Amino acid sequence: MNLTQIRRFSTKSLIPPALSVKQAGTSAVQGARFAKLVDFYQKIPKGPRVDPVPTSLAGKYKAKYFETGSPAPILHVILALGLMGYTIDYNLHLSEYFHRRKEGSL
Repeated sequence: MNLTQIRRFSTKSLIPPALSVKQAGTSAVQGARFAKLVDFYQKIPKGPRVDPVPTSLAGKYKAKYFETGSPAPILHVILALGLMGYTIDYNLHLSEYFHRRKEGSL
């Protein structure tokens, strides 16, 4: 076997089967298979892919910050954790401190 024959056998699985109009007309079964194949290829979208527009809040946030490579989400996480920590600290400790300070016991 020479190199051309080996290459032909190795790429045979990647190439779609050769379909001709003459073969499709010989049998009703082959004609139906050919019609299904044509229908399948007609339904495949053509042209460049259109990216969907995000509608949810998380999708819009991702499109605005994550897909652009912005470092802003790191700052947002830091600010959210700081706000949440201060809220917890206020409810557990600081509210009593401010309450006593108002009464004048400090």
